[in-house]
Amino acid sequence: MLYSFKPTYIINVKNSLLYLKIMCWLMVCICFKCNPSKKEINRDQKTTDDSAIIVNLFTKARIKKDSINFFIKQAENIAANNKSITCKAVFLALYSREFIYKGELDSARYIAEKGLQLNYDPTNISLKGKFYNLKGQTEGLSKNIYSSIDNYLQAETYFITGKDSVSLAGVYSNIANSYFSLKDYKTAYLFATKAYKLKNTIKENHIKANVIITYAISLIKSNRNKKALLVIKEGDSLATATNNIMAKLATTIGFAEVYKSLHNYDTAIYYYNSCIALSKKVGIKHYELMSRVGLICINEELKNHKQIIDKADSLLSLANEINNIDVLHTSKRIIGRAYAAQSNLQKGYKYLNESYNLYDSVAGVENQKNINEILVKYDTGKKENEILNQKLLLVEQSNSLRKRQLLIAFLLVCLATLLILIWYAKKVNREKLKRDELERQRIITNAFLVGEEKERKRISFELHDGIAGTITGLILKLQDKASKKEELVSVLQQLHEDSRRISHNLMPIDFEKQTIVSAVENLCYKTSSSKVDISFLCLEKIIDLNQQKSTLLYRIIQELINNALKHSKCKSIFVSIKLENKILKTTVQDDGIGITTTTFENGLRSVKERLAALNGNITFTSTENNGTTIIISNDY
Repeated sequence: MLYSFKPTYIINVKNSLLYLKIMCWLMVCICFKCNPSKKEINRDQKTTDDSAIIVNLFTKARIKKDSINFFIKQAENIAANNKSITCKAVFLALYSREFIYKGELDSARYIAEKGLQLNYDPTNISLKGKFYNLKGQTEGLSKNIYSSIDNYLQAETYFITGKDSVSLAGVYSNIANSYFSLKDYKTAYLFATKAYKLKNTIKENHIKANVIITYAISLIKSNRNKKALLVIKEGDSLATATNNIMAKLATTIGFAEVYKSLHNYDTAIYYYNSCIALSKKVGIKHYELMSRVGLICINEELKNHKQIIDKADSLLSLANEINNIDVLHTSKRIIGRAYAAQSNLQKGYKYLNESYNLYDSVAGVENQKNINEILVKYDTGKKENEILNQKLLLVEQSNSLRKRQLLIAFLLVCLATLLILIWYAKKVNREKLKRDELERQRIITNAFLVGEEKERKRISFELHDGIAGTITGLILKLQDKASKKEELVSVLQQLHEDSRRISHNLMPIDFEKQTIVSAVENLCYKTSSSKVDISFLCLEKIIDLNQQKSTLLYRIIQELINNALKHSKCKSIFVSIKLENKILKTTVQDDGIGITTTTFENGLRSVKERLAALNGNITFTSTENNGTTIIISNDY
């Protein structure tokens, strides 16, 4: 599958120099189809010779780039001295294409406009189509795809009039490439097929190869990969036979694309690398860019993120040099995902954001209707027959009009009914949500009331069994004159710890000022003593619960810690909070004597009531003399 940039478009923009030479010879031949006089024959022969010299000079300009301005100036002088429309057209066509090669699209468009202003006669009218074709290419490279199609359709008219099947095949390929840009692969396939059907009228094998490759690309886009492979092999044979490097580049990238579509990545990588080497050899950077993007797309499929990152700078540098917005958009999206996969989220976000900002520049066609309007605009000559057919359909349409009106009325009634049902369903759902919310608030309120009552009982027991008992023991020891000072200090210390723990448990927590994590951590720190070490762990930086949920969870953890201190005879308690898939899991673990299932069920009723308000559940595991682990799970 091809990407958001348009590789086949470049095939037509970067036609080989041999293609240019033969095109210009065809221009000359079209101009001299009549039966001229001897004087005219001499003049025509000079025009033919001068045109050939102009073509040769532009060929040298492409080979010897250091002297490009010198050769172009010579060609301009020859065209000016000859004074024929043909020589001027040949020079302007080659000059415009030279600017396209250099990426100077405004200059290329300006020269093409000058070519259109020449006074052509019926014998050389096909020349005018060449300049519309060039304008189409400049508009396409400027991302003005609709304008590009306009110009190609104008060129088609002149090529048909001039019976220039070679140029007609080329312009059909260009139209197909424009529809590739619009992601309208069905229409692209139709025009590529038109070009392919004309291939047998083309004597020049290298031109035929380019037409074949465009057709193969349309097959790939239509998911006909096996047939595309056969067609590309046909084009490759022609490219090899003519030793045409541009056609060879086209077939090489074609092989890479079809093998990638077939998921034969090793072979695709081989052809991409071959295309890069060949592109560097001849200085055609567009094919190198296409191949580099193809390689990073394969690496993304294979999840070779490091390979993508390693090649990112060279790819983006080349795309910026050519100013290919499509490639920049696609590449930055892939590079951003690669950095994200490597946990470099900052760079990943940077590239993805840049790709998103480029999206508007590469957005595809609004809809098929806009494209059809363009085609209709330049098919008016064919519309006369359609108008006659439409008149014949008027009778049938008037008969079916009533049926359509009835159908529309029926659909409107159905739509109104559907809207009423949707409104009613939403109303019922809103009422249900309100009832559910009221029920949830009732459960939370009950949980608080039950919790408060339970807390009062627990405090009463702690005061009676703890502090009161300790004071009684202290009185007895004071009455016993034999009691040692150390024993009295120990009892007083125990009394101090019990009173401190009870006062801390009674203190309300303001969760507007602190989080559940800091509150539980503080609870563990203050409850911890020399006899029982209480530790806490939470890897989450922020756990954001509302006031009610935080209070309920805090009291649950507090009660579980108190139960462990009272009954488990443990030496250490471990508390942890973690977040897994939007489920908050709280674990309280001790190394005490363990508890039975019956004890667990009877002793944690208030915990379960609070959990019901949190939509949570509780599980435990316990082994005799090996401690108890209690896990609380609730929605985050």
